[in-house]
Amino acid sequence: MIILFSITSSFEGVLNGYVMGQVVKLDFKDISKIFMFAIVAFFAYVITYLSVLGFMLAGQKAIQHLNQQLKQEYFESAFLRSLKVQSRESSADVINNVTSVAKQIEESYFTPLIYGIQVFATFVSTTFVVLKISLVMGLIYIAFSSLSLIPGYIGQKKLNVKASTWRNANANLVTKMKDYFQGRREIYNYNVINNFFVSLKRTIGFEEEKYTKLNNYQYFLRILAGMFAVLTFLGPIFVALVFAQNHLFSITASMIVTLSLTANHVVTSLSDIAKFQTSIQSTKALRKIKYSDEKLKEVPLGDSNESENLVVSDLSVDIGRKTIFQNINLTLHPGEKLLITGKSGVGKTTFLQTLSGIIKPNYGTAKLNNKLLTPADYTYISQNVWLFSDTLRNNLTLFESFTDKELIAVLKKVELWDELPQDPLQMVIKEDHSNISGGQAQRIAIARGLLRKKKIYLLDEITSSLDQENATEIRELIYRLPITMIEVAHNYNEDLLNKYHVKIGKFEKNRLNIE
Repeated sequence: MIILFSITSSFEGVLNGYVMGQVVKLDFKDISKIFMFAIVAFFAYVITYLSVLGFMLAGQKAIQHLNQQLKQEYFESAFLRSLKVQSRESSADVINNVTSVAKQIEESYFTPLIYGIQVFATFVSTTFVVLKISLVMGLIYIAFSSLSLIPGYIGQKKLNVKASTWRNANANLVTKMKDYFQGRREIYNYNVINNFFVSLKRTIGFEEEKYTKLNNYQYFLRILAGMFAVLTFLGPIFVALVFAQNHLFSITASMIVTLSLTANHVVTSLSDIAKFQTSIQSTKALRKIKYSDEKLKEVPLGDSNESENLVVSDLSVDIGRKTIFQNINLTLHPGEKLLITGKSGVGKTTFLQTLSGIIKPNYGTAKLNNKLLTPADYTYISQNVWLFSDTLRNNLTLFESFTDKELIAVLKKVELWDELPQDPLQMVIKEDHSNISGGQAQRIAIARGLLRKKKIYLLDEITSSLDQENATEIRELIYRLPITMIEVAHNYNEDLLNKYHVKIGKFEKNRLNIE
């Protein structure tokens, strides 16, 4: 549709010149011919402008599709890259790409690409008409028109640099605003609000300065292009007048009028093509998306009827030149539970992250029934439970298909069904989680794993932010479940451990010792 409408709408540039050229030739004494000419001209304009409307609607639909795909690509590629432990990409980078950078690509890349098709079609149609009217004068007009390409080539490289500089400044501003807002409590606590506002003001000023310089340079290029456009418009007219005065190439006044009005669109089209080319080139750096070699894989749900042992063999991890732990050997039978304790920084969390695949071991393996541990086998829960602003149903299902019966059963199992408001599945969890408690958030995370029949639970300080009563309730709930569990904790209740026969392991001198 874009190509079809670009062809039919391209005659907009020809109509004015053609109509004015025919007016000069009309026999004003024959009213019927004048009337017929008016009707034909009117319908020609109607068809042309309806084609322009059709092109614009089709173009916007194409840009909508391209924007959706681009934003999805930005998010998916960043999401997969961030799964690697060495990734330093922040959410601010992703948000900046999906919002401001994607918008810039829409305006400076997608739009010029789409509308460049129409401009090119206009250039072809007007050039054909101009050459048909007069080959010599047509070539002269085209020769002069080519001068309008010069400004684009002159400023292309410098414009790319200025666009890249502004993009970096804008990304830095987004990061700072996010960081400062997240740390607002500490900033207020230490009474340094003004210091941070001054710092942010400097960053905003720097970003705006770079954006202004980018716009100013674009304005300069437009003015330069306009000056060349004037030259390309007046130059051929002067040559045509000289030819007419000397009776060369059968140049007439009506031909000059027609050529001037029509060939002007050749100049405009070439100028627009040059402008679009400059705009497209300015996005070259923005259009490079870093992809991850990670593949998005669907993992099968577990089967609670299987009896499988978790076997850790000679697991060793070094980070940099430091040995975190080495030669850890551990076997847990189905339903067995292990609590790991030890001083801060000895490697407890690193051990859980290695089991879950977040960190790759230097040596050794973690297997379930002689198969390497995969995300299908475990649920990893930390003290900061991830919940998103949506219904409890979607927070449990994560947009997978589960029946209401399954969801209600799992909420009852973690003792949330009677505790939450009426119709809990439709309850919307607020963005700041203010309508649920920390203990309820932990139980929602546990329910997610139970829903998917996970065999192993890896728990990292899940009760550290809870009061003693809530911590005891959460632990009793977990210890009663028929699951295999490894929990990392500083504080624990020995009576509960004894009651539910939970093993205790201590990290000491890079090793895990089971009592």
